[in-house]
Amino acid sequence: MHYTDITIGMPHLLANGKLNLNHFVKITGDAHWRVQNKTPSELYVDSKRVYNSFLYTDINIQQHYREDDKFIIETTGEQLDDYIYCSTHKFNNDTVKMYTVGIHVEDHKVLRVDNSGTRRDIFWDKHRTEKLSANAESYYVRTYQTSYLVDFNSAGILYCANYLTFAYRYMSDLNFFKDIQEIYYLGNIKPNEKVHIGCSANNDLIMYSEDHTPIAVFKGSNIDES
Repeated sequence: MHYTDITIGMPHLLANGKLNLNHFVKITGDAHWRVQNKTPSELYVDSKRVYNSFLYTDINIQQHYREDDKFIIETTGEQLDDYIYCSTHKFNNDTVKMYTVGIHVEDHKVLRVDNSGTRRDIFWDKHRTEKLSANAESYYVRTYQTSYLVDFNSAGILYCANYLTFAYRYMSDLNFFKDIQEIYYLGNIKPNEKVHIGCSANNDLIMYSEDHTPIAVFKGSNIDES
């Protein structure tokens, strides 16, 4: 069990008063690391540093949070198969679940630590289905430039939480707000690449690399803020 004390302040909130998932997922992502490995910087396999690559985040936040609200996030974790580690973050009546796989990073390329283990097929089949669906045509596509120092982490790959930065920019540009509840991570990009985001026929947001390969899917419900 890992505990994180939270006092809601400006970093936790968006300009519209909604919870800033970009910041919040960084908090739960770090707790994920801490419950999995007490000292992540010391995790090596075959003399190569091991990092986490996020596959899926399930966000179930029903409560409306305001500045100065206080609570404790309780984080537990379990190994689901030979690849996937899952953490569950509970606070009040809300939960965030995060799923990762161990990776090495070589020249900004993501390489899985192990390719010979057994898989939990129900998870991988769903992930594969979302990846195939993301290749469908998108509408209202916008293009954004990434910043290496700001958007990438110290492993040299686009930080999982920062995918949300571009989703928020897209929603702001198109003047709507989506309560993001699920994120499927499908791939990564090279430093300083541009990314594209569009809206699918079933109202998901699809994020693409510079060559229009799908790298993330954001699911949730649209909120009328008028």
